[in-house]
Amino acid sequence: MVPPKTMVIISLYEKICNPKSNIIIVSKETSLCPCCNQRLSVYDKRNRKIIESDGTTVIYVIRRLKCTSCGKLHNELPDLIQPYKHYACEIVESELDGTGTSCPADDSTIRIWNKQFSANRQRLDSILKAEWIKCYKKQISLTLDSLLNRFMTHGTGWLTNVTQTNTTSESNRCRVHSILNQRS
Repeated sequence: MVPPKTMVIISLYEKICNPKSNIIIVSKETSLCPCCNQRLSVYDKRNRKIIESDGTTVIYVIRRLKCTSCGKLHNELPDLIQPYKHYACEIVESELDGTGTSCPADDSTIRIWNKQFSANRQRLDSILKAEWIKCYKKQISLTLDSLLNRFMTHGTGWLTNVTQTNTTSESNRCRVHSILNQRS
């Protein structure tokens, strides 16, 4: 559930429909390399199929970026796409937090999501606690409930926000810090 260093997740972007019925993602932010924190340049583009909540498949055109320093390639994903998932982020999120009423995914896929989430739950909570310490310059109270649970019970968009705590985008980090501030 946490994006590896081959992904750059963006939250400021524009969606443009092209004549082929694909949706082109145009970033409005400057992306930095998650490996060395240097500037990325556009390398090429690729199609990414995503299944929406109604079961339809939408093709998004995403950029692949190359680091000008270390030379590594990174996919630039809009926050509506969960890394390594073929379903829209809102579908995965609603299944993980139990708020989903209907899901186009098979039961076996949903079981895999839940298994992966359970396996990464402690790691995700640790990442959130590290962000808390950066944000407030103090340790989190030992009596405080899991920050991950607090994100999950606060409403929609929690999975995107938790995933973005592991990115180098400054706008993502600021957004997570403002959410932490709301939850303190």
